[in-house]
Amino acid sequence: MALGLGIALLLSLPWPLLLLNLEPARFHGWLNTELTPLRTPFSFAGAGRFLLLLPWFAFPALPLAGWTLWTRRKEIKATPQLLPLIFLLITFLMLALAYRPRQIPALLMLPSLALLATPGALSLRRGAANAFDWFAMTTFSLFVAIVWLCWSAMALGWPEKLAGRIVALRPGFVGHVDWLALLVGLAATLWWAWLIVTAPRSPYRSLTHWSMGCTCLWLLATTLIMPWFDSGLSYRPVAQAIAATLPENAGCLAERGLNDTQLASLAYFVEIEPLAADSREGKKCNWVLVVGDTRQEQAAPEGKWTRVWEGSRTGNRKEKFRLFKR
Repeated sequence: MALGLGIALLLSLPWPLLLLNLEPARFHGWLNTELTPLRTPFSFAGAGRFLLLLPWFAFPALPLAGWTLWTRRKEIKATPQLLPLIFLLITFLMLALAYRPRQIPALLMLPSLALLATPGALSLRRGAANAFDWFAMTTFSLFVAIVWLCWSAMALGWPEKLAGRIVALRPGFVGHVDWLALLVGLAATLWWAWLIVTAPRSPYRSLTHWSMGCTCLWLLATTLIMPWFDSGLSYRPVAQAIAATLPENAGCLAERGLNDTQLASLAYFVEIEPLAADSREGKKCNWVLVVGDTRQEQAAPEGKWTRVWEGSRTGNRKEKFRLFKR
């Protein structure tokens, strides 16, 4: 325990200590953001939404964990079953208390489920184990083929109908061959094929195919077709358009409705850090940026404001950004 805690502190402390030394205000803002959710009351709605995420988000760990608990129901108080269950319950309560129901924080529940699922996978009967193994191989092989087909349409323009659909969904997108991404994708695909052919028959075979298939698929998605997703979902064009609209002597910029991702994109891509519109400093700004999906959210603040720019991401036309000048 002491060794594990020491390694964790060694890996995690340098970043906040450097932030505290270089930017104390940012450190205290970050720390307050992290601690604020812990002061909120328990949310039954949030707990329910996290539970709704599990059936698809934790597949196949969740049904395998259930199988483990069923086959070892008479030994439920034994450490291999009780310890992961306790940690799963603690993690679930912490998520319901401190986080919004989203996929990223839900990842914290997977280690406990994986510990429960492994004995279940190893205790499957031969027919069920073979079916689980074949399902993993065929499913991920199919998705790997689909990713390569989409890449071909995106980068090479074949097949033509699919290429036309890709351009229609992302107006202005121009595909090209990224040789580094192509080499990584080929290596991952060959690795997956080699794994299917050479994996020895063992109780771990289905787990190996499932975990490695998922890894291969994500690797292909983030190398071959990420430019297409990025062209429609990235906030870079929006941030650059806002920066181009603002004059050099614009002064401060206030914001209303921007989430953490949008604020981070403005800071990262164009080095603009808006102030909250309802703050003391934000009320003094002559420029305000609002975002939303409805007319009420996109409306100008109270007072005499003139809209000088409006835009959105190509992949989300409903979400609109509007820049107003006093």
